[in-house]
Amino acid sequence: MQKNLRLLPLFLALPLFACRGEPEAAFQVGEVGFPAEQVSGLSAEQLHTLADLTAFVQAVARDATGELGEPIVEREAERSRLAALPAHLAAEEMGLGEEALRAAYEAAPEWELEVRHVVRLVPRWASAAERQEARQVIEEVQRRAAAGEDFAALAGEFSEEPGAAERGGLLQPGRQGSWVPPFWDAALALQPGEISAVVETEYGYHVLKLEARRPVPFPEANRARIRARLVPEPRARAAMERWVAEQSGELVLEPPAMAAARRHLGTGSMPDTLILARWTGGEYSAWQLALYRASLEPEARAQLDAADDSGFGWRVESDAREAMWSQQAGEMGVEQPPDATAAAERGWEQRAALLARAVGARAGMREEEIRSMALRALGGTGQELRIARQELFGLRPLLRRFYPVSGAAAPAPPSSAAASSSDNP
Repeated sequence: MQKNLRLLPLFLALPLFACRGEPEAAFQVGEVGFPAEQVSGLSAEQLHTLADLTAFVQAVARDATGELGEPIVEREAERSRLAALPAHLAAEEMGLGEEALRAAYEAAPEWELEVRHVVRLVPRWASAAERQEARQVIEEVQRRAAAGEDFAALAGEFSEEPGAAERGGLLQPGRQGSWVPPFWDAALALQPGEISAVVETEYGYHVLKLEARRPVPFPEANRARIRARLVPEPRARAAMERWVAEQSGELVLEPPAMAAARRHLGTGSMPDTLILARWTGGEYSAWQLALYRASLEPEARAQLDAADDSGFGWRVESDAREAMWSQQAGEMGVEQPPDATAAAERGWEQRAALLARAVGARAGMREEEIRSMALRALGGTGQELRIARQELFGLRPLLRRFYPVSGAAAPAPPSSAAASSSDNP
């Protein structure tokens, strides 16, 4: 119930056009409608892309990108158990209990850091000139901060992170794994009150100020990392290989359902009832496949989409097997790293911010602005917009779940006999 309540802001923002006394839209995406003259002549795929853009801009305008990305965040956090499994298995074989973990931790504790930062977001597809311009801005911010200017004020003026002005660039307290390694390493090297040099990450250029640092109490420590320090990597790898061998043969695939799911992927219409694989005590659905695809980098997603039936089936089987192992790891008591959710949330926030920048979306936009911006982004020819459209294509099933598409002009979902007969209950 609590999880469903977190999704309410998205759905409460979907009033029907008819309730406002306006003409029925020919193409409706969430609460934003397009009259027939704006969408006539568009192909089915162009309409799908327009729906992607309109849905995402709505999420930014309503400050709802967090709810939009929540399924991806939950998936990434849950899969973090799998990374901790090899050391967990080996530690059990070696008899490393709570006392050994506590002793190792007290010898080298972890830290929780409070950090302010200013960031200039630079997408990975940006040109050298764009990267240089962003770096020059951050270098100027770093110079002024080091000279004693108020860091919170600088964050409000220069940072491109959503909400930075209201928070003065202050982040939620972070622990190792909460932030990407270059950012964490730079923060950890600071003393309270110190200003970092310019830091480059996959998201752009940053300058940091450390506000406070404190040791993490042992009960809250990341046991997976402690075990990794105590267990030799070859021992962990061997333990995992033995465990995997014992699990072989449990996964049962449903090839007809996998073929149907592939037809649905491009439209974003993913039936909840479509089950692609089963195992004792669990199953892997088309929705999980959609989240897997949404989590991939563009190059990996393109490989998945271009794969032949055999290659596609292999990738689906691999992700289903990881889902099974992750579930089994949880049942065995493997802890989800305490910072896994925060790290996944941070990754999604940065991804959403880069996409918002690419399409020009901002919080508080009205319906007419959303409609105009989506149409402009649909027709834009710049590299940044082309890549943003590809990214949103990867998120299409997620966007459709929160912002349904309807109207006379809406493309029909797959309706072949093969697809419908494969949608198992």
